[in-house]
Amino acid sequence: MKKRQFTQYIDILGILLIVIPFIITLFLSINYSLNEEQFLLDYLMPAELAFMVMPGALLIVLVAMKKNHYFKAKALLFLGSLIGIVLVMFLPVLVGFGSDPALAQGFWYTLTFVALGVYEITSLTLAVYTLIKL
Repeated sequence: MKKRQFTQYIDILGILLIVIPFIITLFLSINYSLNEEQFLLDYLMPAELAFMVMPGALLIVLVAMKKNHYFKAKALLFLGSLIGIVLVMFLPVLVGFGSDPALAQGFWYTLTFVALGVYEITSLTLAVYTLIKL
Protein backbone atom coordinates (compact mmCIF):
# COMPACT_ATOMS: atom_id res chain seq x y z
CA MET A 1 0.00 0.00 0.00
CA LYS A 2 1.34 3.36 -1.02
CA LYS A 3 1.75 5.89 1.77
CA ARG A 4 0.01 9.20 1.15
CA GLN A 5 1.82 12.46 1.54
CA PHE A 6 0.63 15.07 4.00
CA THR A 7 -0.22 17.42 1.12
CA GLN A 8 -2.70 14.88 -0.26
CA TYR A 9 -4.56 14.93 3.03
CA ILE A 10 -4.67 18.73 2.89
CA ASP A 11 -6.05 18.50 -0.67
CA ILE A 12 -8.74 16.08 0.51
CA LEU A 13 -9.62 18.44 3.38
CA GLY A 14 -9.92 21.31 0.89
CA ILE A 15 -12.16 19.24 -1.37
CA LEU A 16 -14.40 18.36 1.57
CA LEU A 17 -14.64 21.97 2.71
CA ILE A 18 -15.74 22.96 -0.80
CA VAL A 19 -18.19 20.14 -1.41
CA ILE A 20 -19.94 19.96 1.99
CA PRO A 21 -22.08 23.14 1.51
CA PHE A 22 -23.31 21.84 -1.85
CA ILE A 23 -24.13 18.43 -0.39
CA ILE A 24 -25.97 20.07 2.53
CA THR A 25 -28.00 22.12 0.04
CA LEU A 26 -29.00 19.03 -1.94
CA PHE A 27 -29.75 17.01 1.20
CA LEU A 28 -32.00 19.70 2.67
CA SER A 29 -33.80 20.16 -0.67
CA ILE A 30 -34.43 16.43 -1.04
CA ASN A 31 -35.56 16.20 2.59
CA TYR A 32 -37.99 19.09 2.11
CA SER A 33 -39.35 17.68 -1.13
CA LEU A 34 -40.01 14.30 0.49
CA ASN A 35 -41.83 15.89 3.43
CA GLU A 36 -43.76 18.65 1.66
CA GLU A 37 -44.09 17.16 -1.87
CA GLN A 38 -42.64 20.34 -3.34
CA PHE A 39 -39.06 20.77 -4.55
CA LEU A 40 -37.27 23.87 -3.31
CA LEU A 41 -33.56 24.42 -3.85
CA ASP A 42 -31.80 27.12 -1.85
CA TYR A 43 -29.26 28.09 -4.49
CA LEU A 44 -27.86 30.83 -2.22
CA MET A 45 -26.80 28.43 0.55
CA PRO A 46 -23.33 27.66 -0.92
CA ALA A 47 -22.72 31.42 -1.07
CA GLU A 48 -23.92 31.78 2.52
CA LEU A 49 -21.45 29.07 3.51
CA ALA A 50 -18.54 30.71 1.70
CA PHE A 51 -16.69 30.77 5.01
CA MET A 52 -16.20 27.02 4.43
CA VAL A 53 -15.72 27.02 0.67
CA MET A 54 -13.09 29.75 0.37
CA PRO A 55 -10.67 28.36 3.01
CA GLY A 56 -10.97 24.96 1.33
CA ALA A 57 -10.15 26.49 -2.03
CA LEU A 58 -7.26 28.41 -0.48
CA LEU A 59 -5.86 25.18 1.01
CA ILE A 60 -5.96 23.56 -2.42
CA VAL A 61 -4.18 26.50 -4.05
CA LEU A 62 -1.50 26.64 -1.33
CA VAL A 63 -0.79 22.92 -1.73
CA ALA A 64 -0.63 23.33 -5.51
CA MET A 65 1.81 26.22 -5.07
CA LYS A 66 3.99 24.17 -2.71
CA LYS A 67 4.06 21.13 -4.99
CA ASN A 68 4.03 23.22 -8.21
CA HIS A 69 1.28 20.85 -9.32
CA TYR A 70 -1.26 22.44 -11.71
CA PHE A 71 -0.89 25.72 -9.85
CA LYS A 72 -1.99 28.04 -12.66
CA ALA A 73 -5.25 26.20 -13.31
CA LYS A 74 -6.13 25.94 -9.63
CA ALA A 75 -5.18 29.57 -8.99
CA LEU A 76 -7.39 30.75 -11.87
CA LEU A 77 -10.33 28.72 -10.55
CA PHE A 78 -9.75 30.13 -7.06
CA LEU A 79 -9.57 33.65 -8.47
CA GLY A 80 -12.83 33.14 -10.38
CA SER A 81 -14.48 31.86 -7.24
CA LEU A 82 -13.16 34.77 -5.20
CA ILE A 83 -14.30 37.37 -7.74
CA GLY A 84 -17.71 35.71 -7.93
CA ILE A 85 -18.33 35.71 -4.18
CA VAL A 86 -17.07 39.27 -3.76
CA LEU A 87 -19.45 40.46 -6.49
CA VAL A 88 -22.35 38.56 -4.91
CA MET A 89 -21.61 40.17 -1.55
CA PHE A 90 -21.03 43.77 -2.59
CA LEU A 91 -22.97 44.35 -5.81
CA PRO A 92 -26.46 44.39 -4.19
CA VAL A 93 -25.21 46.83 -1.55
CA LEU A 94 -23.49 49.14 -4.03
CA VAL A 95 -26.37 49.21 -6.50
CA GLY A 96 -29.05 49.44 -3.82
CA PHE A 97 -31.28 46.44 -4.40
CA GLY A 98 -29.94 44.78 -1.25
CA SER A 99 -32.26 47.02 0.76
CA ASP A 100 -34.96 47.89 -1.80
CA PRO A 101 -36.69 44.95 -3.53
CA ALA A 102 -38.18 47.30 -6.12
CA LEU A 103 -34.70 47.81 -7.58
CA ALA A 104 -34.12 44.05 -7.95
CA GLN A 105 -34.33 43.93 -11.73
CA GLY A 106 -32.32 44.72 -14.80
CA PHE A 107 -28.64 44.44 -15.61
CA TRP A 108 -27.13 44.62 -12.11
CA TYR A 109 -29.56 42.04 -10.75
CA THR A 110 -28.72 39.68 -13.60
CA LEU A 111 -25.00 40.33 -13.11
CA THR A 112 -25.35 39.33 -9.46
CA PHE A 113 -26.84 35.98 -10.44
CA VAL A 114 -24.16 35.47 -13.08
CA ALA A 115 -21.53 36.14 -10.39
CA LEU A 116 -23.27 33.59 -8.14
CA GLY A 117 -23.11 31.05 -10.96
CA VAL A 118 -19.43 31.81 -11.54
CA TYR A 119 -18.72 31.33 -7.82
CA GLU A 120 -20.56 28.01 -7.62
CA ILE A 121 -19.25 26.59 -10.90
CA THR A 122 -15.62 27.54 -10.29
CA SER A 123 -15.73 26.25 -6.72
CA LEU A 124 -17.11 22.88 -7.74
CA THR A 125 -14.76 22.71 -10.72
CA LEU A 126 -11.79 23.33 -8.44
CA ALA A 127 -12.91 20.51 -6.13
CA VAL A 128 -13.49 18.04 -8.97
CA TYR A 129 -10.27 19.04 -10.77
CA THR A 130 -8.27 18.54 -7.58
CA LEU A 131 -9.95 15.19 -6.95
CA ILE A 132 -9.08 14.02 -10.45
CA LYS A 133 -5.45 15.19 -10.18
CA LEU A 134 -4.79 13.66 -6.71
